[in-house]
Amino acid sequence: MEASLEQIICFVGDGIAKSRATPTMERQPEQRPQGMIAITGEDSSGSHSSLLRCLFVQVMKDSYDKELLSSLQRHPNLWTEYIACFVETVGPRAREVIQYIQDRFPVYRSEADDLLDAKRYIDAYATLKVVSDIMFYVMKTIAVAPMPVDINEPPDQALADLYELVNHEIFAVCKYSERKATVEAPVHIFARIVCDLYQKDEILIGSIDEYKADPKKYIGAKKDGYWYLRPKDIYRVVKEAYTHEGKVFPKTERALWGDLAAAGVLHPVVSETRTEYGTKVSFAGRSRLLEIDPDRLQDLADNAV
Repeated sequence: MEASLEQIICFVGDGIAKSRATPTMERQPEQRPQGMIAITGEDSSGSHSSLLRCLFVQVMKDSYDKELLSSLQRHPNLWTEYIACFVETVGPRAREVIQYIQDRFPVYRSEADDLLDAKRYIDAYATLKVVSDIMFYVMKTIAVAPMPVDINEPPDQALADLYELVNHEIFAVCKYSERKATVEAPVHIFARIVCDLYQKDEILIGSIDEYKADPKKYIGAKKDGYWYLRPKDIYRVVKEAYTHEGKVFPKTERALWGDLAAAGVLHPVVSETRTEYGTKVSFAGRSRLLEIDPDRLQDLADNAV
């Protein structure tokens, strides 16, 4: 599922609609690229490249208006009625709106250059700002109808606070997405948290005899200079620790193991037909454990970016 989502994100992010991804591309002229919303719970698509194609909105229990959401769910016509008002307002002034987009987009793009480092988010910021302006233009027009309104005028005072809030959130979403995609890679998060918890004795990695005697006490065992860790348990511990930092861990379990293998931290078992990230060891019975190089893990933790 994650691989499919990542592929779709790359297609949409590169301006390729799903119909254009077919071998014949026969529907390319009429099926133009469109936006996409993916609701993924706590996971997000994995590679650095695909992350930079997304805007991430973190929705927590206290971050939205539950009463408003319930109202819209009970009365879906409220949303469709606003869409109708939007079209009726913008449609007759299409030329004016198009000219506004052409004039303002470069201004907002220049503004984003000073606020954001990841260039992929600059266009997203400018687009959202222009959309915000048009949205408030429609709200302002409806509020004072039938008097004509100039799209270049600022919002009325009654809407000014909401306008400022929306534009603040546009910047916040772009900045959060930038940090999520660029500040700390999942392998560095994993290395930092595991090494920190191990040093604090909050996770225990024992000898083979200690592990065999009480596997519930230990998350893994040491053998020949390597750590052998239970995959699901160590993933859960890292994810919970990252959640306590107020963040959402950006990788699924298997995708993380693949990244750790690519970074030289995890030693996979590779055959002609498949790659297993867990290794069978005699003291673990039928379970597969992750074979981790602790020195390489510490290197990543010390050089986290």
